[in-house]
Amino acid sequence: MEALSESKNLDGRTQQLIYIAMKAARGDKGAVTAHAGMAKKAGASRAELKEAVLMTLTFSGIRGVATCLAPALAAWEVS
Repeated sequence: MEALSESKNLDGRTQQLIYIAMKAARGDKGAVTAHAGMAKKAGASRAELKEAVLMTLTFSGIRGVATCLAPALAAWEVS
């Protein structure tokens, strides 16, 4: 984990969006909402956050979107 967090190959914005997509694919609302604010602080737009969650449709179906999209967008708005 330490080596991953110290990696400079992906910028923080991209790292957060990937993490959000992976957690949304599993339906992990808590992780997605926690990282929505981190993504915003790293420069991610609301549209990018939305797309990261929507991308999970092709992998895991509606579960991640139904569970995580609205809470993620709400968390982005308040951060």
